[in-house]
Amino acid sequence: MAAGAGEELQRLLAISSVSGDEGAMLAYLEQRCAGLGLATWRQQVDGDRHNLLVNPLPEPVLIITAHMDTVPEMINGRACRREIVGQRFYGRGAADVKGGMAALLTALAELITWGNLKAGEMPPVTLAFTVDEEREGKGSEELAKLGGHAAVVIEPTDLKLCTAQAGSVVMKAQIHGRSAHGSTLESGQNAVLRAMGLLHELGRLPVFRRSHNLIGQGGYNVQMISGGSREMAVPHWCELILDCRVLPGQTTAAVQQAVESLVGGRDWVDSRWLDVSGSYEIGGHEPVVALAGSCIWEALGEEPRAGGMPSWTDGENLHAAGIKPVIFGPGSLAVAHTGEEYIDLPEVVKAARVFAGLLTRAGELRT
Repeated sequence: MAAGAGEELQRLLAISSVSGDEGAMLAYLEQRCAGLGLATWRQQVDGDRHNLLVNPLPEPVLIITAHMDTVPEMINGRACRREIVGQRFYGRGAADVKGGMAALLTALAELITWGNLKAGEMPPVTLAFTVDEEREGKGSEELAKLGGHAAVVIEPTDLKLCTAQAGSVVMKAQIHGRSAHGSTLESGQNAVLRAMGLLHELGRLPVFRRSHNLIGQGGYNVQMISGGSREMAVPHWCELILDCRVLPGQTTAAVQQAVESLVGGRDWVDSRWLDVSGSYEIGGHEPVVALAGSCIWEALGEEPRAGGMPSWTDGENLHAAGIKPVIFGPGSLAVAHTGEEYIDLPEVVKAARVFAGLLTRAGELRT
């Protein structure tokens, strides 16, 4: 299985699939699955962008889904490393989420090759490869219209079984100051220093001091900050993009209100919300949690490790449609979207074994 998984991963990493330009990846996946004798269908999302559904069913008992798109090759002025070192594969999307896609395709190929799964007699599971996850989530919005009972959303979770997902609210804020010659700093009002003070106060808000047993601490990320110049001048403006975490049990409105109570009282701040995404959590009693946990035990010989996903995933749109999603996959979220993104082949193989169990046992969710 390791050889097949490594070859599959190399093929996927060689295909650029930056969000908004997923066509080459869709064509490859379509050809790959058709070559295994599986039925495929392009689900239109937006213009010429499509999800790919494999074994498409109305209201499938189980959806196993991974997103085709990645963030750009270049982030923060740095291209992603591309090489193989031992069993570690570096490349854009390696962890997020081509390693998981390789695991799923490897599981499918192994099961069909050895006759454990017949292409014409598939269990009640639909595989979905979505577009736009790294942007607006339009692919999973469309996917959710299929309906269904449960889903496994493939994301890098370090093989933890995640039943909770954090949401976020994203604000763009422009802080105004007053310019002056840099040597007469007392005559100006430094917008960058004002922004720094605002960020310090933001971190002390009670809404960010809460924690969740699966996800961890609340908080915010300064996604972008810019202001000032190379000239000898006091900066008269500073722009921030703030990504504020919403824990399960919190509402997006509560986090927004807390931030606005701080920011809105300053006449030197102009702000607006760019994105609002809710959190969710499903109970451990859900059948999909029990099934996934059982497959992990059978495949890996270890108890499933519970986890929470601190980032937005396609799971939110599925959950909003009444589908119960767990999040699971190989790789670490911490290295995704960085210049050192990688996936370890042994972890891909482990995930493939788990996916093989889910594919063959999906029918158990009917009972």
